[in-house]
Amino acid sequence: MKRITLLLLALLASVAGLSAQIERNTTIKISIVGVPPSEQARINQNYPVDSQGNVRMWEIGSIRAAGLQPTTLAKRIEAAYRSAQIYTSPTILIETGSAKESLNEQVTVTGKVNRPGPIPWVKDMTLAQAIAAAGGVNTFGTSKRVYVYREGKKYELSPRTNDRHKLERIYAGDTVEVDQVKAWESGGE
Repeated sequence: MKRITLLLLALLASVAGLSAQIERNTTIKISIVGVPPSEQARINQNYPVDSQGNVRMWEIGSIRAAGLQPTTLAKRIEAAYRSAQIYTSPTILIETGSAKESLNEQVTVTGKVNRPGPIPWVKDMTLAQAIAAAGGVNTFGTSKRVYVYREGKKYELSPRTNDRHKLERIYAGDTVEVDQVKAWESGGE
């Protein structure tokens, strides 16, 4: 009797999981196993699914998520990391919450920062504040060249703006990407 009950519970859980599709403007938790623990820190976090239905992942960029089952998205992310020859045998785990977290309250900071991923957005947030909230520019990054993705458009902020770009306002739902220092540049900041 116990086995039948467990089988029924497992069947119900799998059916419930199949009907739960990832939606736009929500947050999902993505974790990776099968890679060294130091590498897991780059992936294991909450990711916003933007208004276009994409998630932006470290080193592989945007991947379509909306409308997919969590297991389907996990397989796509695993394949993308294998294809890019970043990981040979990753296992991706995706959790979707019942309570939806709105993108209207966060900004995603990616690229060469110490803690990439979503951060809480506050009114009148500046570009410099968003980068600081992500742990600041790491050893390989530069704040002289930063890209802001807003409503499907890409904006490049460069040193020609005399550091005024650091005071640029960031809006809810924006993605900020800190570029890598080029070989001919003297350093990060």
